[in-house]
Amino acid sequence: MVQVVSLVGGGGEFGGPTTVAVGLTRELSSRGHRVTLLALRVGDVGVPDGVPSSGWKVFPARRFVPGVGMLGLFNLRLAWCLWRSMRRADIVHLHAGRDLVSLVTLLLAALTNVPVVAQTHGMVRPRSSPLASLFDRVFVPLLRRARVVSFLTPDEEVDLRALLGSDAPLSALSNGLPLPPQPASRDPSDTTPTVVFASRLHPVKRVVAFAEAARILLDAGVDADFVVYGPDQGQLDRLLEIVAEMGSSGRLRYGGALGHDETLTAMATGDVFVLPSSIDWAPMALLEAMSLGLACVCTHSCGLAPAIERAEAGLVIDGDVVEIAEAVRRLVEDPALARRLGENARDLVRREFSLAAIVDDLLRCYVAVLSPATTSAATRSRPASAERKSEA
Repeated sequence: MVQVVSLVGGGGEFGGPTTVAVGLTRELSSRGHRVTLLALRVGDVGVPDGVPSSGWKVFPARRFVPGVGMLGLFNLRLAWCLWRSMRRADIVHLHAGRDLVSLVTLLLAALTNVPVVAQTHGMVRPRSSPLASLFDRVFVPLLRRARVVSFLTPDEEVDLRALLGSDAPLSALSNGLPLPPQPASRDPSDTTPTVVFASRLHPVKRVVAFAEAARILLDAGVDADFVVYGPDQGQLDRLLEIVAEMGSSGRLRYGGALGHDETLTAMATGDVFVLPSSIDWAPMALLEAMSLGLACVCTHSCGLAPAIERAEAGLVIDGDVVEIAEAVRRLVEDPALARRLGENARDLVRREFSLAAIVDDLLRCYVAVLSPATTSAATRSRPASAERKSEA
């Protein structure tokens, strides 16, 4: 099979879709399926652990259309590799957004008559801007040809039906991740709680609100350290201004943009994780913090909020700065509450968001998509150890 994601980078700047695509490739490969992941890359990006080097095909991102941000990035070598890979593939799993990589993938899949499963990660919503309207004249009809379009939350399902039509072949599919063998463990001699924000520094993630909440708590004498990790997407300058305004105490600091594995290691040294996004479907950073057993704070606009509330796996708030500060205060001043919520969060990930369970669902989806084909689903989805010329 072919997995396609638009962009990969070494600093986590492209968020959940990249993490999900790599995770699915790793898990499917570990089960013996032959998977090729294709993408554009920004900077030097090594082959992730657990992904076969033969199945990792990434190409430097080039500015193909100026003035339209990430939408205009492409590389003609990627198009050629997509074409060759699709001619040998049974199915294409596209992590779709409004960009040239997704558009070309859908077009080539239509030309080669390869079935597509599209996972939109909340990135494909009705838009009224002139650029989106122009792009959608080609993109939406191609996306409608996908055999399955997956959604994360009921709100995303509503958006996709509004865009693709009431009869669109939609199916729920959660994000998933491997559960760390052990929960996070901190140095017992360090008695000062650490509160972590780890995500892209995009306005929607609201890192500035996190920093302002930290200022409120530190000014009130709360004993805690606050640290931010993530690549800049517009908010770093303001964050650094707040850090400078608070002096040289180091109680609020910016830890930089780290690679994915380094970010997980840094998160594991924390006690509380905060992601006060204004909107987020199923943020991987939050799931990863939960998998580590951290007590988490998120907003009602997060797609994971209902599950977190149901499982008593974190504190869910409306999200203004004072509410963020009060939620964090509760957790740092009540370690027993923080431990209980963290244990519940890890159990929730194990039950509902483990990568193994998500891939089980995904393979059933692939089999259902392929079952009408001439070649039987059993033959098409068998492990790569079976003798065959096409890619499973």
